[in-house]
Amino acid sequence: MKLGLRIMLILAMFLAGCSNKSDDPVVGVKAEDAEMNNAMAEAKSTVAGFVERMKNPQPKDYGFSVKKKIEDGDKVEFFWLSDITYADGKFTGTLGNNPQIVSNVEFGQKMSVGETEIADWMYLDGDKMVGNYTLRVLLKRMSKEEADTLRKQFQIDD
Repeated sequence: MKLGLRIMLILAMFLAGCSNKSDDPVVGVKAEDAEMNNAMAEAKSTVAGFVERMKNPQPKDYGFSVKKKIEDGDKVEFFWLSDITYADGKFTGTLGNNPQIVSNVEFGQKMSVGETEIADWMYLDGDKMVGNYTLRVLLKRMSKEEADTLRKQFQIDD
């Protein structure tokens, strides 16, 4: 059976900058999910603005992160890399979640992802979340209460 894409939704990371909780929720998304694929394409098409902001952050900016796809055989899981740096078209950071599907990476591992290979990007401007296009898709699929809580907490306009 073909496994769909898995999106690692780590809300604690946005608050604390990093999470090592093993019970962070994993949300299954099929590989052919057009809305999610469009969100990842939008993230890739806007990454230059993200890089520019990362290089020239404003006083309230923090939590710059990129999402990387990890494959382990036929298993796929996406992870946020935190504490990122950028050089020569690549982001390097720390894997911010414990794997729940793949077993070839571990929490805290340093890794890189090419600018053209990211699945998403995000940062916080004070309390306002910028980017995180994949979460914006998932908000539409959550209960109204969950989605409203996140929208309010992170001042998300979607």
